[in-house]
Formats: sequence, C-alpha cells, structure tokens
Amino acid sequence: MEYVWNQTRHVDGFNDCGDGSDEENCKNKQCYWSDDIRCESSGACLDSWKQCDGWEDCEDGSDEFCAAEDCPLSHHFCGLGSCIPDTKLCDGVGDCYDESDEIGCVCTNVEFQCEHSGRCVPPSAVCDGVPDCEDASEELICQSCAERGLWPCNSGECINNASVCDGDKDCSSGVDEENCIAPCNDLQMECDGTSSASLIRPMPPIRRLGDIDGGCLPKYRACDGLEDCSNGGDEINCTAGGCSARQFHCVDGSCLLESQLCDNQTDCSGGEDEDDCGDVPPPGFPLGLASRYIPDVYVTASSEYKSEFAPSQARHTPPNTPGRCWVPSSVVDQWLQVYFGKTTDVTGVIISGGGSNWDLGSWVTSFTLAFSIDGASWSPYEGSSNNVQVFQGNRDRYNKVSRLLPTPVTSRYIRLHPTGFEGWVAMVMEVYVTDG
Repeated sequence: MEYVWNQTRHVDGFNDCGDGSDEENCKNKQCYWSDDIRCESSGACLDSWKQCDGWEDCEDGSDEFCAAEDCPLSHHFCGLGSCIPDTKLCDGVGDCYDESDEIGCVCTNVEFQCEHSGRCVPPSAVCDGVPDCEDASEELICQSCAERGLWPCNSGECINNASVCDGDKDCSSGVDEENCIAPCNDLQMECDGTSSASLIRPMPPIRRLGDIDGGCLPKYRACDGLEDCSNGGDEINCTAGGCSARQFHCVDGSCLLESQLCDNQTDCSGGEDEDDCGDVPPPGFPLGLASRYIPDVYVTASSEYKSEFAPSQARHTPPNTPGRCWVPSSVVDQWLQVYFGKTTDVTGVIISGGGSNWDLGSWVTSFTLAFSIDGASWSPYEGSSNNVQVFQGNRDRYNKVSRLLPTPVTSRYIRLHPTGFEGWVAMVMEVYVTDG
C-alpha cells in the first residue's frame, strides 16, 4: 500500500517517505506555508516561530542567524544573530556569546548585584562559599574588613586603608580621621598645625569646614584656593618657576593662564603652549566614554585610590564642567581597562592628565596598550619593530594628546598601562573606533 503523507510535512527537514523523496531538491520547492523560514544548507522549511527561539532546528543553525527585528516577542537580541528568551536575562548565567544578557542588570531587593558585571545573584547563592560573581563580591561581603584587607569603620562599613587619615571623612562617623599622626604617605602632605597669624598673604582664601590641625591632607586638595590646614599651609608655596599652581610655565619663564593654552595663539616664545593640543583625533569616532554611552561597569582598573577617583571617572568632561579622573592606589603595574560591549576596530586613543581634579602636578608621560577579545588573553600592541610600542603621553595636566594606531586592532577590550608619570598616575581617556 502506498504511503500518503501530509503535504504540510513536505520539505520540513524530516524523512517522512521511506525513500526520502519528500526532502529531495528542497531548495527548488516552495514551502507549504508562505511565512515558513528555510534552512540555508538543506532548504528545509520550518515554522516561523522556530526562528530565533534560542534553539538550532536547522542542521547548519541558520534559523538562529538573526537580526534584532527577527527576535520574537519577549526575547533579547544578543548580537551576531542570536536571540534568547527574556526569562534568561540577569539570571546569573551568560547565555549570550558576549554575556550581554548579564550586563547592566537591575536586581530585585532580595538579590545581590555583582559589583563589576551587574549580574544578579539569588540570596541562596550569597555567602555559600561558591563564587557566582566573576569578582566573588557576593562572597567577599561575608568576610570581615580585616579579612578583605580593608579598614573597619565603627558603623561596620569597610574603607580602603589609603583613605584613613587622608583628610577626607570616608566613614560616616568620621572615625577614620581621628587620632591621625604623621608621617603621611606619598599621596598626602602634612598639616603641621603652626599658627598662620604671622604669615602675610593677601586676602586669604575661605577656609573649608573641618580644618586639619596636624595630620595629613590629600595632595589634590593643596593649592586649590581653599585652606584645609588650620595654618593655611596647603595654600602656601603654590608656585613653580615663578608661576602659580594654576598657571602654565613657559620655557622662557613666562606664565600663562590655562585659558591661553591651545587657543590658536602663540603666547610662549617657543610656541609650546600650542603644542600637542590634540586637534587631530584618530580616524573614526569616539567610542563613548565622554558621552557615557559606555556604562560605568564597562570601565575597570587594577586599583583605585578612592571611590571619587574610580576607573569609571576616567572620562573627558567639557570645559568648566565638574569632573574627576582615574587615580590608582599605586603607580606600579597599573592598568585602565574598557570593555566595548561588541567587537570593533580600534584606531587610537586620546588621553589627558588629572587636570584640576587631582594633585596639580600629575599626569601620564608614557604608556603601552594591550587588546583582548575575551578579557582573559591579552596581546600588547607592537610597533613595526615587533617590540611593544611605548606611546608618548602628556606634557602637562590639562592638554589632551591624540595617539593613533598605525595598524587598527580588532578587539572587544583595551587596556592602557602607564609606564611613566609626573607626580602620580592621574588620567582620563577616550577610545576611537571605526564601526558601531
């Protein structure tokens, strides 16, 4: 007896006739339903709801080569042609190839949000001895401040050791600034408590609340026009080569206002005020650090001096706009890293120093670059001599310098390693790319 098969099973990728004739020459046959999709290699027809559902129904997986508009309702587009159900978003498991389903997550009140990735961890997985966050932050909170290498406030919060006796109250009670005794560290200056009555200064600046008698003050709060030490010592000797701390020192000895730099007018006799003004950016367009298209969790670093100078602060800000910069807790073997959220071609970087937001004499004078696709394996950028290329950095704390790559690099991560600095490492950065 001849087997009669349902026409809807014709060209569906399954051998319904014993001889397989229903699946022969499928690419030349029409699908039974007009909205069916067709597998690329076999030509088999599939129900449209099977497209971009997170499962490969075609033997070549072509039913999962999708664009964002191909994703069904209640599905998330991963990029590179992949969709996953919304139920898999922020579940602590990277289902997308780039784990974008676990980035920028907003956790519920009972969930723990990983510090760097934004991943949400259920309460049952917190403090269970098994790291679920890539930085193990959900397990670190179970340790004491001492076990984590941090300093304990009397409220129970933990702060970096560098924040103790630095002139800023980081504990809510201010206990970190009590009973402070010099010597100060490399990032601090000493307030000696000497009376300033005999010091002659025209129109002394307004004093900040919480003046310091003795103890240590962060250098970035010196020469900022406000007295922090009770004797005003942080606002004394704020000159270099006859110029004030907020002026640019020309080689010929003249002093310029910062507004005179890179204004297309030569004010220093040697013209150095118009050098390296960053007026020729690398090819392409900025990745989006300054515009904040790149979220904070995508910008990480080897360390940070304080939260005010976290890696996410390494963004250029418009003139006269309050901003910060990245400052590490050490100047040895440090790096600043940016994740792009996609694969793109990097053409160069633009960097500048700490500006007026940090110690007035701090910037990066040289640096190297490294790139990675997976964030684990890194390749340093090499010049034509096949040696790691060292790029020249800034010459002062305010001007931008543009450094292009002779050969663009296809990557998803970039790391900048400071190899030379003035004062301390303090910087902001923008990355230039060619595609979006």
